[in-house]
Amino acid sequence: MSKQEFPEDEFDALGEEGPSGAHRRPVKRWQTLLPILVVLVLGPALAWGGVALMKGTGHTPTPAATKTTTTTTAATPTTPTTGPKKIAKPSEPSEKKSVASPTASVAATNKAEARVRVLNASKRSGWAKEVADKLAADGFTNPSANNSQARGLSDSTVLYRGSQFEAAAKEAAKVAGISNVQDADSGKYQIGECDIAIYLIR
Repeated sequence: MSKQEFPEDEFDALGEEGPSGAHRRPVKRWQTLLPILVVLVLGPALAWGGVALMKGTGHTPTPAATKTTTTTTAATPTTPTTGPKKIAKPSEPSEKKSVASPTASVAATNKAEARVRVLNASKRSGWAKEVADKLAADGFTNPSANNSQARGLSDSTVLYRGSQFEAAAKEAAKVAGISNVQDADSGKYQIGECDIAIYLIR
């Protein structure tokens, strides 16, 4: 073999009996650099893969956070059940007040317009004046106080003329402490030029 094909090694040295053995296979330069290139290429690739794997494991808690948000949103629909109870309860008393208000306003109007006479048919002096003062304080306009006779009445009575003064007559009876309230026309009583006549007997 020629020295150009194989590099010179220990087998090229002549011994006492001549050369013996076999030459080593020649190694090219790119074969010696191949392991270095593999390390340079695979090293960064493995490092990048490890970083990507670490980031992938770092993002795993996010689904748990989304689950917590979904659970909170799922719990919210239970709260509106209390809203309708609070709104429905106050509406009922307000409607009752609106129904009762027209009678109160009619009574107040009739008290201001009604002509009231307080007639004392008893032996108690000053009784008609006391009741007239109470009626004026309650909203009746200028009630008059005089003495009179019972004229067929056996107990203290409030007489009114016309259904429009019925509510005012009942209010006057409460102020005077009288329970007997009658329509003058239906009872065929003459009360003169007034709308409500209060007879104080006993």
